[in-house]
Amino acid sequence: CCRPARDPARRFRSGKIPASWWVTAGTITMITKLVMFLGARGLFEFIVPYPHDMVIVLCVGVASATWFEVCKLITRYQESA
Repeated sequence: CCRPARDPARRFRSGKIPASWWVTAGTITMITKLVMFLGARGLFEFIVPYPHDMVIVLCVGVASATWFEVCKLITRYQESA
């Protein structure tokens, strides 16, 4: 039913791996800088994303996370049967 406490994903979400939060925050910060600041955008030839593109990205992200969770539920159901 439940994962063991030594599961890395659970430790990450609970904040028990401080370096992972530094990596996550740094990644988000750098991507924001690349997309939003003119100098970095010109260097890498990025453009500001259109709102409908962001909606598509959000929908695909939610769909992929949902599909992953459904696959986990199916696997758990098959293992218990």
